[in-house]
Amino acid sequence: MARDGSTAPSAPVGVAREPTALDREVTAGLGVFMRVCGTCHEAMWRLPTGGHLPRIRWTEAAMRRQIRAGSGRSSASAMPAIDAGRLPESEMPALIAYLRSIEAVVSP
Repeated sequence: MARDGSTAPSAPVGVAREPTALDREVTAGLGVFMRVCGTCHEAMWRLPTGGHLPRIRWTEAAMRRQIRAGSGRSSASAMPAIDAGRLPESEMPALIAYLRSIEAVVSP
């Protein structure tokens, strides 16, 4: 009998589920993020530098513009534009999926 008094069995603890296509895309996106963005953003949860992606909550279109055009500022903390040579368009969906998973990109 379960703690709540029901006789329904509880879900097994520690049983892994098969990864979904979204899980695989988010994992691929993390790899893209670490390779392309990690130099500046890898410490974003630990240090007051390098951008705070979980706080920005941009639309996908705004994030794509930021990635491709950069921040347009010329300070040491400015984000440079990232061209298709460094980040192929074919990898952008995985990166956006990862950024959605950390809520840096939100639906409009």
